[in-house]
Amino acid sequence: MNKMNRTLIKLLNLSLLLILLLNHCGKTPSDPPAIPTGSLKISALIDTTMVDSMAVELNNNFLGMFPNPCVLTDLVIGRHQVALSKEDPADTLVDFNCSPKLVDINADDTTRIELLLTKLAPDFTLENLNHEQRALQDYRGKVVFLVFFSYT
Repeated sequence: MNKMNRTLIKLLNLSLLLILLLNHCGKTPSDPPAIPTGSLKISALIDTTMVDSMAVELNNNFLGMFPNPCVLTDLVIGRHQVALSKEDPADTLVDFNCSPKLVDINADDTTRIELLLTKLAPDFTLENLNHEQRALQDYRGKVVFLVFFSYT
């Protein structure tokens, strides 16, 4: 290549670089698209009585204590698992709990659910006939039938 062609190529490269800089400098990068969210209103009852406050879990993550009823906002739309619990002030060994419930959160809408809290037996551990330790907590969510008997 001769000297003139090299100079022309350098001039074209500099021109392209200048055009790119002028078109893109000073512009902010585009924001990521907004994630659609919704809200969830939760009410809790023990028998037919409203409770004053409740512990809330969302997708197995403890969110904290909330007044009853409460509204959770800015939840990503889609299916979520909600569970509630409350300590019994009269008996520190017994808690009120509900089975986790699946709920669909819709965009720009408040989904409403009402959950019933029931007493759970306190956790305990016993030895079975094979001398293995079994805890009641291991059977959470399942029906358990206990038979106590004496053998010698």
